[in-house]
Amino acid sequence: WEDAIVIVDEAHNLEGVASEAASFDFGPRDFANAQREVQTYLEGVLAGATGAPPGAADVAGAGAAAMRAAATAKGAKVSPDLALRLKSVIQAIEADVACTPLGPRGWAVHPGSALVALFDRFGVNESTWDQTRELFDGITEWLMERESLGGRSGAGGDGRGLALTTLKEMMAAALRVPSRRNPLGDDGGDEASVAQDEARRVAQAASAQGLARKAACP
Repeated sequence: WEDAIVIVDEAHNLEGVASEAASFDFGPRDFANAQREVQTYLEGVLAGATGAPPGAADVAGAGAAAMRAAATAKGAKVSPDLALRLKSVIQAIEADVACTPLGPRGWAVHPGSALVALFDRFGVNESTWDQTRELFDGITEWLMERESLGGRSGAGGDGRGLALTTLKEMMAAALRVPSRRNPLGDDGGDEASVAQDEARRVAQAASAQGLARKAACP
């Protein structure tokens, strides 16, 4: 490519195409869907642990014993307390976005670093990404298995169509980190246990920050 001349037809579209490729639409309905997907997972694993009919499990009223049983129930991929924390973080991010001042035309423009700072306020950053991604992946994998067993096809094999997948990929793009785990990595043994412990710490810290931010927002 040295001393090469590149001619691009319709070059005036380059800026728009590049911008579109790095853009995401994630509005109130998407936030609501992401929270509902986490809630579906919680109700499912609690139902499996307590014997309650699907959709009838009382997540809010579940006691500590039920939550512990659900964490080790067959098919559970993320402990219910971590799933609840993730849901709280999503709610807090939504509240933070809703608090963003808009211009007189009803919209505002911010640099990409503002999105990175937004996620960092709730403990989602490059150093915690692997653990955060495990929470997203565990819940979406469970949802996809449920869709497959029920003969439904709302989500693709890689979770496409799920709001949680879109949110995860948006976070990964903003942080410039992989949205998927390394297929050559070792997910077993003690390392998996350490990862779960770290995920717990991250989710708890992020949830506390998120709820505090939500309460402080006028």
